[in-house]
Amino acid sequence: MTPEKKLLFPKYSPDALEEILAEFFQATEFKTALTPLLISSYDLQGQLPFFFKSHRIASDPNYNWNVTSIARATSAAPTYFPPLHLTKGAEDYALVDGGVFVNNPSLAAYAEARSLYPEFAQFVVVSVGTGDRQDSIAYAQAKEWGLLGWAKQIVPVFMDSVSESVDYQLNLMPGCTYHRLQVSHLQAAENEMDDVTPENLANLQETAKEYIATHSAELATICAELNEGRGSDMPGVGR
Repeated sequence: MTPEKKLLFPKYSPDALEEILAEFFQATEFKTALTPLLISSYDLQGQLPFFFKSHRIASDPNYNWNVTSIARATSAAPTYFPPLHLTKGAEDYALVDGGVFVNNPSLAAYAEARSLYPEFAQFVVVSVGTGDRQDSIAYAQAKEWGLLGWAKQIVPVFMDSVSESVDYQLNLMPGCTYHRLQVSHLQAAENEMDDVTPENLANLQETAKEYIATHSAELATICAELNEGRGSDMPGVGR
């Protein structure tokens, strides 16, 4: 795509993504979820967060969306893919990636679990990050930025700050045991989310293996806590 088209249109057509999702999920419906699911998106038309909630299907059959559509909506990253136009009956949405407002959706998941299971006092939340970009901005760089200077930087600043504020809040939240699994530096791997070259995919895998090896004790603790929760009477959610 030429630089001019990148400014005017989404970077990618959604066709290939939709074909892969349809091939993988086929006609799978949301009601087949084995545990309560909360999947984030954002409705441009309503200017409101939109959560796909599998546990709402029992009282509202309209929430039984096709899983292919849900995956397409939650992956519609602005500038990369166009929004998904989702309709059912009187419902009409223009949905984009929920990362625009919950780049780390852990707090939303915790709040939903609290609402679903008010009788439980303690919850275990495990948040899995995709790697820190290590893209700090020095004062000397930013002090004279205007619209053009901030154009490429403001989105990472917003997304990182939202994610890190969730870490702060959940670490202080009473009744919540919070674990954040985050690679502090991607090292040889690129942080661009559309870099799918074989070399970068291999580097990402190596980074993940190294993280798992160096955090084995923490991961064992998390597994023990989650297993303890699964042994309780609360179906499908933490402890």
